[in-house]
Amino acid sequence: MRVFGTARDIRRRARRRLARGGILLSLGVLLLLTWLLLHYFSTDSFLAFFLAGFGGILSCAWGIGSLRRGLAMTATPTAAREVIRTLAGALDDSYVLLRQVSLPPSGAFADAILLGPHGALVLSLQALQGTYLHRKHRWYRLTGDGTPRLLDRSPTWDLTRPWKSARRLVREYAVAGFPVSAAVVLASGSLAESEGGPTTLPEGPSVENGASSQAVPADRVTAAAERALELAQARPAPQRSRFLRRSVEADHPVFPVITGSEVVALVQALPAAERATPELVTELADALRPRVG
Repeated sequence: MRVFGTARDIRRRARRRLARGGILLSLGVLLLLTWLLLHYFSTDSFLAFFLAGFGGILSCAWGIGSLRRGLAMTATPTAAREVIRTLAGALDDSYVLLRQVSLPPSGAFADAILLGPHGALVLSLQALQGTYLHRKHRWYRLTGDGTPRLLDRSPTWDLTRPWKSARRLVREYAVAGFPVSAAVVLASGSLAESEGGPTTLPEGPSVENGASSQAVPADRVTAAAERALELAQARPAPQRSRFLRRSVEADHPVFPVITGSEVVALVQALPAAERATPELVTELADALRPRVG
């Protein structure tokens, strides 16, 4: 498997983002201080007053966003790297993996995009500690006594933007019908249970990530592959009011959730797509390479 976005490249790009974020944040703070001085001395220049305040807020927002992204890139967990090494050791050169892909115009980022005979698979690599279960978009962490505690974020919900952006980007570079699916991968931790009807995985035993001697449950992988295939064949949802989108399940599908030990079996279970020819996969990988990092 060919991999674009080595650890060295990602660290170098992360340092650039951190430097850019620091400069923007400093500039924003300076503009806000200027705005306060203009306000204190009651200047008559409304334009200078407006530009200092608006520019300061905008620069601070961009700077914080760049700093957060840079820190996220430098904190790539060891478990996530293990998943990538597992894929690289099991898949041949017909597959291409792109790490830390920027997906405009929404500004979304994908932890990894795997291109191959199956099409494109957007992966969200989650390095979580402990045992987890999810009910559609609600994620819970099990405490020591088995009590579920609701998480303040949902990996399946967060994957919606990267998946949609990847589909839009693929349509710009590739022919229509190139399948794009997505999955959440627990790079560490374990998956105790999943529930929510046909859009999520069935209930199953806890599966630990890593070099586990426990066999991967075939029904879990099959269910994940079937759900991934449904997502790849789904048509884009029609545009709706922004106030209604969060309540429409078609706009936020529930993605399959697997562990790191199941990711290779999932990829191998996905059927080959007619449009995902080796030439098109290579062309799409070359087009996406500038967006890595």
